[in-house]
Amino acid sequence: RARVRLAWDESIEALRPLGLSPLATETTTEFTGRLRNSSPAVTDELRALDALTVAAIYGPDEPDDATVSAAEAIRRRVVEAVHSATTRTRRLRCALDPRAVLRRT
Repeated sequence: RARVRLAWDESIEALRPLGLSPLATETTTEFTGRLRNSSPAVTDELRALDALTVAAIYGPDEPDDATVSAAEAIRRRVVEAVHSATTRTRRLRCALDPRAVLRRT
């Protein structure tokens, strides 16, 4: 469960340079639904990852290795898509933005 959730969290963190982040009150599914019109490059990937995340968190069994591998592969593709769509400077600014730390606490 933790590895699938980590893939979700890292994917969401990767979206920051695009100006996309979930609202505090949104579920993973609500967030991916809102992205529908915002970022077509990552929407399909995030929908697939959302399904894996929901099943991992709320399902009765631990996710199997194939599910974990699929979640990690989706995370890699999301990160690559964001890197292709943003400049290095933009990603660096987002990484150094102290507001990100405040949002996590």
